[in-house]
Amino acid sequence: MTYTVATFNMKRAFSERSKASFQNRTESIEEFFRSVSPDILGTQELTEKAIDVLEKKEHISDIYCRVGCPRTLNKKDEYTAIFYKKELFELIESDTFWLSRSPQKNGSRSWFSLFPRICTWCILKPKNGGDPIRIYNTHLDCFSPFARRRGAALIKKFAEKYDSERLCGTVIMGDFNALPTSKTVKTLLENGKEGAFAKDTFSVLYRLDPENIRTYHGFKGTKKGAPIDYIFATKRLDIISAHIDRTAYGGMYPSDHFPVIAKITVDEACF
Repeated sequence: MTYTVATFNMKRAFSERSKASFQNRTESIEEFFRSVSPDILGTQELTEKAIDVLEKKEHISDIYCRVGCPRTLNKKDEYTAIFYKKELFELIESDTFWLSRSPQKNGSRSWFSLFPRICTWCILKPKNGGDPIRIYNTHLDCFSPFARRRGAALIKKFAEKYDSERLCGTVIMGDFNALPTSKTVKTLLENGKEGAFAKDTFSVLYRLDPENIRTYHGFKGTKKGAPIDYIFATKRLDIISAHIDRTAYGGMYPSDHFPVIAKITVDEACF
């Protein structure tokens, strides 16, 4: 089985007077869904208002289901929502935890994090057979390197603890606000349980074009530089291809980040 998995920071809704307001970008975001057609999509920065707008779009509402909750009790706060194709997957379980010393405490934050940070996860079982896949989606802190490193370590700890041979594999993705050389990224790639997250989209993209793999572009379309958005996979999964979608749909970039898209398949040799 091969899945198209994507991570996409869609830029939170801010001033409606801005050219880059969410309302002005809605059509280009819908076109991203239509054109790329991800089977599983991890999003960052969407708020309840933005989610409501997207889920009123026929193409999105007909094809996708969503899981996730906001990072505080305020429903207007940010989500790390996961969208998945309802025709392909059955939702087995999902939840959200906080990247703090109290992961189950709503709104908690630690390690000098500027805001509460969360990770949403789900287990999806293919409807046409095959083992379930576990997905983690996050948005690490933009201010504190310590918070990013500890947040990544906590997600990895959860992922390794609940990894199972009953799964075809586990994926961690999101906006990590960290460069490939950072301790945050290295934390995920360090050997853990069975060398858990030995595969990542950066490695694939770097081989293709090492100088032009920037993912945050501030609505300017800049290519040169390094990514801060990633997809990591356990060794039971193969990332057979990866690319950065730099399309300005209808002349409008859908966000200040480029989405990262990967084709992931089950590595039968690991079973």
